[in-house]
Amino acid sequence: MTLGGIEHAEALVMTHGVEVPNGHGLSGGWPGATVRQTWGRNAIENGRARSADYEVFGPKPGLMRMTDRDVFAVSWQGGGGSGDPIEREVQSVAADLARGLVSIESALEIYGVVMANGEVYPSATRAKRCSIRKQRLAVSIAAESGPARSDIAFDGEVVGHIGEEMRLISFGGTAHVVTRAGAVLASGDTRWRKRARKSTTERLIAQHGILFHEELMATIWYCPKSGAQLAVDVHRKDESPLDDVILDLAAGLSS
Repeated sequence: MTLGGIEHAEALVMTHGVEVPNGHGLSGGWPGATVRQTWGRNAIENGRARSADYEVFGPKPGLMRMTDRDVFAVSWQGGGGSGDPIEREVQSVAADLARGLVSIESALEIYGVVMANGEVYPSATRAKRCSIRKQRLAVSIAAESGPARSDIAFDGEVVGHIGEEMRLISFGGTAHVVTRAGAVLASGDTRWRKRARKSTTERLIAQHGILFHEELMATIWYCPKSGAQLAVDVHRKDESPLDDVILDLAAGLSS
């Protein structure tokens, strides 16, 4: 954006979503990209763009003088994803790439889709997605986390779902949170994070446009059997992520 019809004006630049994602993912989806706003001083000469150094702004640079030789450039935040990105339909990723919505690097690293010259390579894609799952399962389990159980007989009744990957299964008078791969993450309540596998990062795939304030970090949760991505929590470094919904499943079954 630049000025048209006037030589200068006072510009007030204030926004949110620069250091904290506005769109959070669901059921293992990544949060949306954060806002990036830059200022190109004297980036226009004789009405045409010229080479210039662009200053990257924080969320609230404030009031400043803008001339018709300056450019204010913004890439806005995106919406959060839904579900594990490596479970997304390959052709949908390819279509996004063709429309310029994702880069070939993002298609590979986020979605595990191997492409070249607009063509998808199915066998290489399967191998890449398998490799991503193995990398997730290699992360350390937190000291307070317990092992996932697999001793529940799965002929119980499915009484609900938590996202796309976890089910509530009633067995033996108790409801259990069970992943599609059969890992029991909680019994009697929905505090499933205590038995999930996790990794942490302070720079969440910054090359794909998700940046954090220096006081924030992300914890990513995985199924300990399949490596499926269950949730991505953005939180303060000095705080542990909270369980988003806590249900007393025993009370629910008895009522």
